[in-house]
Amino acid sequence: MKTLPLDLKILLLSATFSPPGTLPFKIERRPRLYTYPSPQSLPRICHSHLPPDNPDVTYFTDGSKTSTGVGAGIFRTSSLSLVPPFEASIPLSNHCSVLQAESFALLSALKDFFFSSTTSLRGNLLGLPLTSSIFARLTLSCQTTLHKLIDSRRVTLHWVRGHSGNFGNCRADALARSASAKTASPAQYKLASRRTLFNHLSKSFWDTWEEEFITTNPTIYKNLGISPRSLYSSHKHIIPDCAITTGLVTGHTWIGSFDKTKHIHAPTCNHCLSSPETISHIFFECPNLDPERSQLYTACLRTIGYIPLTLKDLFWKDKLWKFILRFAHVSGRFVPSNITASTST
Repeated sequence: MKTLPLDLKILLLSATFSPPGTLPFKIERRPRLYTYPSPQSLPRICHSHLPPDNPDVTYFTDGSKTSTGVGAGIFRTSSLSLVPPFEASIPLSNHCSVLQAESFALLSALKDFFFSSTTSLRGNLLGLPLTSSIFARLTLSCQTTLHKLIDSRRVTLHWVRGHSGNFGNCRADALARSASAKTASPAQYKLASRRTLFNHLSKSFWDTWEEEFITTNPTIYKNLGISPRSLYSSHKHIIPDCAITTGLVTGHTWIGSFDKTKHIHAPTCNHCLSSPETISHIFFECPNLDPERSQLYTACLRTIGYIPLTLKDLFWKDKLWKFILRFAHVSGRFVPSNITASTST
């Protein structure tokens, strides 16, 4: 349940390489191969985890992506009287990524420094690829601008640990967050990343699968609220006992009420021999399973504070699944081995 059906997956990959013309954003195209500089021709980039010695100018940069938007922040300090402190809060399009925001912040700082006459630079972003493996135009722009600076100025990149109490870093972070909240301000960069494109298309194809699943399995969706996306997001942790888990959440399990096993199992409960054997009967009603059910209910009370009264409520609690699987095992049902046991008798 962690991937799309094969036909939809193929269509998704095809749309990623050849995007439709109805996208709500424009895509940041990859640089052409011939724009990559040769690694042997690149000047050496100095970087360190320690602050530079007596810098003339220090730049702190950061990017932020929140529920309200995307922003870049720049904070400049200087030991030179001719270079006053400077800060910028730059909004980007909501479709931009955090990496794009951080790249844009660094690029803006590099350009600001390029037109100054100072001799040192410090930035808090060290993770940008500065080799020939470049897949975004912003990254390439950062690289080329940095190489132009190195020809005439002493430049050092420094990484600053986030939320470590560094004033400049905290100020850049605040400026980036402020920019992400400027919904009325025009975005200074509007091109979406390839990752944004893939996520947008992926959501569309997941919506398609969700609709197909609910249409073809209305009973499962109505009674248990189970759908492809809910299984993907809420039950990633139940990989152990996959066969039992799948049977419980879909109803396709080895008990009497399942159509495909009616010729193997008796329709009545294997424990009380009186009531129809359904998942709900085994978990909530069968009197012969009261001792095992008491342990399940006790675990529910200790874990979530109450006892679920429906399968949907019971199965929807992630914290209860280890107890659910334990009860499923001790009940002696829900496993394919029941077929062998029933056939041999």
